[in-house]
Amino acid sequence: MNHTEKQTVLDALDTVLSASPKRQSAWEKSASEALALARTWIDNAVTTREAGLKGGASVFSKHGAEFFRTIGKQGGNATKERHGEKHYAAIGKAGGNSVKERLGHSHYEAIGKKGGNRVRELIQLAKSIENDKT
Repeated sequence: MNHTEKQTVLDALDTVLSASPKRQSAWEKSASEALALARTWIDNAVTTREAGLKGGASVFSKHGAEFFRTIGKQGGNATKERHGEKHYAAIGKAGGNSVKERLGHSHYEAIGKKGGNRVRELIQLAKSIENDKT
């Protein structure tokens, strides 16, 4: 929850409390305590991202990286069973189009050249190892 959201909630609570009668009733006491509790909770609130990072780190420390690999594979297999293999082609194409819009066609040319050069290097390395053996 960002600062603006926190302030909006606190302003709303203050508005509700200020609309109540100005006598010390049980309701006002309870409302004041609720406001104090809400202020404490809001001040200590974390964003969804922060909570996710904290929870993920906790799970990682308990179960390790292999746990995440296992659940990732399970999730991928469940998605494949539910939506079929064509689903992956569709989301891959959507992602590729998004990258193309952001980075342009030249990005694909550059990474294609890098990949081609690396393959050429690996082939030359394999040939030199083969020649050394004979």
